[in-house]
Amino acid sequence: MSPEEIQNLRHLVQDAKNILLVTHIAPDGDAIGSITAMAQMLEELGVENLLLACDDPAKVKHDFIPMFDRIAADIDRITAFQPDLVII
Repeated sequence: MSPEEIQNLRHLVQDAKNILLVTHIAPDGDAIGSITAMAQMLEELGVENLLLACDDPAKVKHDFIPMFDRIAADIDRITAFQPDLVII
């Protein structure tokens, strides 16, 4: 990835007010870990309004992962969010 592409991504994140993070259906530990790690990084960068989403509820066996409880599977909550930026 070029420095210009990285700068463009940085601007997309900085300009977004609402960011939706999405993982695949039937998420495994890698998917849960990836989406929560990205959320933690974005919060450290100052992003305040994040929604972590998955079409399927995350399995309880992954509840030790930080931010696990913030992953939404409620379609009404997800569709009501109205993100400026979606990261898949």
